[in-house]
Amino acid sequence: MLGFHSYRKTKSHNLLAGLLIYMVSLQLCSCNVTKNSTVFNSITRDTVLTFLKAPEINEVIQINDELEIAISSLNPEMDEKFNKSGFATHQSGNPNVYKIDAEGRIKFHHIGQLSVAGLALRQFSSMLEKQLEPYYKDLLVNVKFANKNITVLGLVNNPKTVQVQKGSLTIFDVLAQCGDLKTDADFRNILVFRDSAGVKQVGAINLEDNSVFNSKWFYLFPNDVVVVRKDEAKNLKNEKKRELQSNLSLVVSLVSLGAIILNIIIK
Repeated sequence: MLGFHSYRKTKSHNLLAGLLIYMVSLQLCSCNVTKNSTVFNSITRDTVLTFLKAPEINEVIQINDELEIAISSLNPEMDEKFNKSGFATHQSGNPNVYKIDAEGRIKFHHIGQLSVAGLALRQFSSMLEKQLEPYYKDLLVNVKFANKNITVLGLVNNPKTVQVQKGSLTIFDVLAQCGDLKTDADFRNILVFRDSAGVKQVGAINLEDNSVFNSKWFYLFPNDVVVVRKDEAKNLKNEKKRELQSNLSLVVSLVSLGAIILNIIIK
């Protein structure tokens, strides 16, 4: 009888131990985290990608535009005086921003007022160099917009307005300046809102597929708004996994408690 009791006790312990191992294994298997989205999941090696040509951005100066103008020459003291004759905006923080008035004019150190509305940035830069040549030696003029922005909202690490000083920016340029997307962002459905001829357009970009390079929303325009939303499907899947893990933890705890109680009874 003693041998049978010992055999029954050993068998019970082995059964409980096996059950515990099985439950713990289930719990560990359920702890796999959903794979985070990444850019270009569908791209393969040695692939030739085609790009849309960068669109022509309207760089014509208009009334109420703000221009960041900086000059450099062989006379640093004169340069500094000119470069501080504008005003500082909350974005640039530099005192070399000039605002086009209601009559399309702007006032400069040495020159006075100039009519600039309707000129392209390159035209205005050349004109300003000629006007300033008598005062500076080996002059270089750099003109950029200070009031053209792209707004980025949602699940990026640093939501902000990104300044578009010249030309065009891609979706990658803008997101990089915002510290990239958060891990729970929806990489496959990034929204772009754009005003076009008084009509609000909405486009979507899929960063997981290389087709993004052929999307008309790949290049962003001034005043575009980019919205990065949460990946609800991935979030729901993670919630279910967390719930399953919690339930399994409870079951394992109850089995462990039952094993302890049964071990006391058998003894």
